[in-house]
Amino acid sequence: MADQIQPDGQKQVKRFEKTLLLEIGLFIISLFFFVYIVDEVVLENDQKLDNWGWQLVQPWRTPFVTGFMRTITWMGSWYFLVPAYLLLILWFQLYKKRTRVSIEILSIAVTSTVVMFTLKEIFKRQRPLEPLLHAVPGFSFPSGHSFSSFTFFGLLVYIIADSKKLRTSAKWLGIFLCVLLATLIAVSRVYLKVHYPSDVIAGFFLCVIWLGISFIVLHRMRGKRFLEA
Repeated sequence: MADQIQPDGQKQVKRFEKTLLLEIGLFIISLFFFVYIVDEVVLENDQKLDNWGWQLVQPWRTPFVTGFMRTITWMGSWYFLVPAYLLLILWFQLYKKRTRVSIEILSIAVTSTVVMFTLKEIFKRQRPLEPLLHAVPGFSFPSGHSFSSFTFFGLLVYIIADSKKLRTSAKWLGIFLCVLLATLIAVSRVYLKVHYPSDVIAGFFLCVIWLGISFIVLHRMRGKRFLEA
């Protein structure tokens, strides 16, 4: 029995080490690119990245695609994300009976919102001219839709990947759909000209940074990683 437990324990340790190295690597890469965008694009006004992004979406502008993007972009708003967060929190609270996890999800949702609006006030970047939506209030950098949607769907990816009940094929399908939706929401902000491409790219990198910090803090507070029983 001991011989069976030891290999399993070693596998868990190796899996944890690989996951930790991956998370650290993503955190460092994301921090580098976020700082690069802040320095070169926002502060130095280098427009090469934004011009490249505009050129990518321009050929796709049609009435049908515009209607589709208007629908997709709604999923990055708080009209969608607040109920979605509440359902996720209630699922852990009522069905899974894991109050601590539900509180942790709530804390990530609230703190990420504070971080987003704080950065917007710091950089005060004006939005693009002539948006394809009604006039959108607030500053442009970083994209709130991009950051918030990647954060929410990033949490779902983490939860799906950690699930012990789902089959591998179901996990990959769930992860693919989460990444696809978050990416489409981010692209919709550029397509509809309510954000610069650098805004939504920075929103993605900021999501990776903030989720990484959140998981580290939660791990320190409870002595276990996020979602660990």
